[in-house]
Amino acid sequence: MSTSPRTVHAYASFGKGEEIKPWEYQSRPLGAEDVEIKISHCGICGSDLHTLDSGWGQTAY
Repeated sequence: MSTSPRTVHAYASFGKGEEIKPWEYQSRPLGAEDVEIKISHCGICGSDLHTLDSGWGQTAY
């Protein structure tokens, strides 16, 4: 378990209609109740695209 912050490499959009682009941020240290997982694969769901475009109402960015 990592107890120090680390750089997270991700993709994000910060507003309606904005493109998804690379984003880096510093994670907080893991606490006693946190779980560390390793992600080997991920994907994007159709509902993610609706949320990005506020297709089901205003999305809180």
